[in-house]
Amino acid sequence: MLPVISPSGETVRQTASNRIEIDKPEGTVVIEGSGPLVIKKTAKGRVFNQVPGCEAVPIMISLPSDGTAMTCTVQVMAKP
Repeated sequence: MLPVISPSGETVRQTASNRIEIDKPEGTVVIEGSGPLVIKKTAKGRVFNQVPGCEAVPIMISLPSDGTAMTCTVQVMAKP
């Protein structure tokens, strides 16, 4: 599980089975995995952590049972 801090007003889109983009005020956060990424289903599309009081998009990547290593990269693409 990779919780990415993102308030409810930010747009989240899955552009490929292994790529998720989150629009932030100053750019776009791009999360890519070597396998499929899934946004965990929640009532509001986010989870809320009481401490420190942040909403997050819960992104999951399934690990293969054969022990194959998986990679996940997070990039921030600044707005032009």
